[in-house]
Amino acid sequence: MTKLSRHPILVTGLVAVAAAIGVTAAMASSGSKTAKPAAVARHVVSPRLHHLIGALARAHGSSANAHPLPVAVEMGTSPRQTTEPSAAVYTGGVYPTWIIPGSREVCLTHAELGSAGGASEICGTIADLEQRGLAEVTESTSGSPVVFGLVPNGNSSVQVTNANGSEETVPVTNNVYEITSGDPISATLKNASGTTITRHLPVLSSPPPSAPAG
Repeated sequence: MTKLSRHPILVTGLVAVAAAIGVTAAMASSGSKTAKPAAVARHVVSPRLHHLIGALARAHGSSANAHPLPVAVEMGTSPRQTTEPSAAVYTGGVYPTWIIPGSREVCLTHAELGSAGGASEICGTIADLEQRGLAEVTESTSGSPVVFGLVPNGNSSVQVTNANGSEETVPVTNNVYEITSGDPISATLKNASGTTITRHLPVLSSPPPSAPAG
C-alpha cells in the first residue's frame, strides 16, 4: 500500500513543476516583448535624387557602406524631418564628406576640420540642387577658407575664381568638390538642365556688390 501510494504524489509533483516552468517561460516571453525598443522612424528618400546624384545611384541597393556616417558627425548636424542619415553615402575627399538624402531635401556633411573645426553641413531642397548646387564655406585650422560643394550629374569639375582674379579647375568626385586653397569668391558649374551658371561664395572675401552671395 505504501509503495502504490507514492505514484499519485509523484505525478502530482511533476505536473506542478511543469506548470511552474510554463508560467516562468510565459513571463519571460512577455517581458522580452515589453523591453523591445520602438522602431526608429525612417524617412523616404526621393527617387529624383538618385537621378540627380550618381553617387547615390551607385550606392543604392549596396549591402554595406564601407564608411558609414560616424556618430560624432551625425551628432554635429541639425536634426531634420525630411532627411535619412541611415541612407548617407560616403564621398571621400581631403576632408571626408557624406551625402545625406531625403524626401524633399539633401545635405552634404563633413567630418571635423582638425581640432579647431567641428563637423558641419549644408542642406537645401532638391530644387536648390537642380538649379545651382549646394555650397558651404568654412575655415581650416589655419583660418584659410575651405569650400564644400554638391553638384548634380554632368559636372566633372568646377571653375573657381579667386579674389585676385586668378582661376583654377577643381575636380568633382562623387558629385562633390572641395576647394582647399586660394581665396575663392565664385564657382562656375552646370545645373541639372546642363546650363552653365556661376554662384558666388560667401567666403572670407566679400563677393562683388553687383552679385548676391550664396
